[in-house]
Amino acid sequence: MLPLSFQTSAAGVPGVAVPAVHAAGRIEGALTAATVEHWREWLAPRLQQGGDVQLDLSAVEACDFAGLQFLCSARIRALSIGRRLTLLHLSPAILTIARQYDFSAEDLSGELTPINRA
Repeated sequence: MLPLSFQTSAAGVPGVAVPAVHAAGRIEGALTAATVEHWREWLAPRLQQGGDVQLDLSAVEACDFAGLQFLCSARIRALSIGRRLTLLHLSPAILTIARQYDFSAEDLSGELTPINRA
């Protein structure tokens, strides 16, 4: 099992008010082709439960293209079902792979806007 910490809403923490956030999670270690399926399976039901999800990525020590693709597709998936997935504290490993593919931190953690295809 991969390391994982998960807490429901931070609203109960003194001095922290995050009423719109349903859940917060943290990925630790590798976010690579070898681990991305685990994180996809972990994230899917949390997005389905409703509310927004924050994902702390500060402890990601390794990230490859599959990990980068997972982060992008997870944000798009969340948006498609009316949720917001916020990526917080992008680790140096994530920023390094992102730069290799011409992504910026803003591309990964900035606000996504739905495309109206009407």
